[in-house]
Amino acid sequence: MPLPNMLLHFSWSELKPGPVRDAFERLFAEGVEDDERVRIARKILAQDIVLAHCLLFDVYQRMAMDSRWGVSNLLDDLVGPMRVKAMAILRRPDGHDGRKHVAAAQIVARTAKPKDIPLLLERLDHPGHPELPMWMYWALRHVVEDLPSADMTLIAAMEKRLVPGRDRETCNERVEASRTLGRYRVAAAEEALLRAMEKLAPEEAIPVATALLWHDPVRHLDLARRIRDALPKGFPRDEDQDSGMGYPFTDFRITIEESEEQGALEMEERARIAAMRRDLEADPRAALSRILPDLDCDMSFELTPTLCRLLASADAAFARDVLRALGHRASPTYTLFHAIEPWLWHEDLELRGLAMRVALASHSEQARARLLSRLRRACVNDAEDACTILRALAATNQLYRGDAALATSSPLPEVRETAAFLAEDKAGDTPTASPSLEPES
Repeated sequence: MPLPNMLLHFSWSELKPGPVRDAFERLFAEGVEDDERVRIARKILAQDIVLAHCLLFDVYQRMAMDSRWGVSNLLDDLVGPMRVKAMAILRRPDGHDGRKHVAAAQIVARTAKPKDIPLLLERLDHPGHPELPMWMYWALRHVVEDLPSADMTLIAAMEKRLVPGRDRETCNERVEASRTLGRYRVAAAEEALLRAMEKLAPEEAIPVATALLWHDPVRHLDLARRIRDALPKGFPRDEDQDSGMGYPFTDFRITIEESEEQGALEMEERARIAAMRRDLEADPRAALSRILPDLDCDMSFELTPTLCRLLASADAAFARDVLRALGHRASPTYTLFHAIEPWLWHEDLELRGLAMRVALASHSEQARARLLSRLRRACVNDAEDACTILRALAATNQLYRGDAALATSSPLPEVRETAAFLAEDKAGDTPTASPSLEPES
């Protein structure tokens, strides 16, 4: 694991020789155990050296990019402490060409909370680095995807960017603001998008119409079609691509096609989901026992908020059914992970395993990374927890070769036996075999 030759915003030459530079060298040295790397990174973070923190943020982002190819990010254990340092940097003026702010923003974008909205908007209005607005929009979208109430300051800040204009900066702002309001599933955000439609030319309205389809693909389909049909002949032309007005068109076209395919089926499915919500609110146990056998991934996704409310007050017996329902494919929101958190540590290993399957089935990269971090620790000193995590990974087809290798090298016999059994089950291809130990191609 050599020291990366290039980071995103800072270079190693900016860090003076000394203990901190030596710590970074040790962090990437060959033969260092993963737990030791995490301890080294924690010590770096504890130093009162902002440059070292920014370098660590860049290292985290590089590891996060690599994690898309199945490599776990060791620094996921430190996301909480890194957020504290990153927010402190983002609050202060940046006299470093804006690079400190944008390095910190890489962490804030993944960990932003509703209370951060004023600071995010301030940095969006006054960026000290050309890359900073992208991260601020990313952070805002992270927040609004699970924000149940309308933040009118945020909505107003996004709406003021939905203005006519054909230069690249205006087009980019319009696209990013539209995407943020499109992810913000509250009526006030939808109304802001509708108001913007009244003052925009068809070419300018493309990202706004796309965002409206995200809110309601049936109700806004006719409006989106009118925008599409009013576009100039041959759109997008070369000049549209140069100005930035053309690139949202592909998303727009695809979203219209998807909305048209949904059509009557969408309306029928919506009515069915609404009826399920009413039944679950009226008589939760009876309704869940009735719908659980036929529950599919899409229904689980749509019913996530309702099921999370039920889980918050469920006893152990009812929680089993709720977790099974969420385990099809729950929506990966803050509400979900907050609701399942107590069950991830429950003394009943079956409930613990069901909660782990919910987290993994949500397809949240961060949820899987945290469970892998927990697996690394459990393989050393907690056989029950390690085996429970291994079975959850296998049940969701996410027990890859690297995870199995970690378990087979555990000092705990039970962990090694479980990993070997899961691998043997796969190799034998029996009807009860666990999912593949290899990543899906």
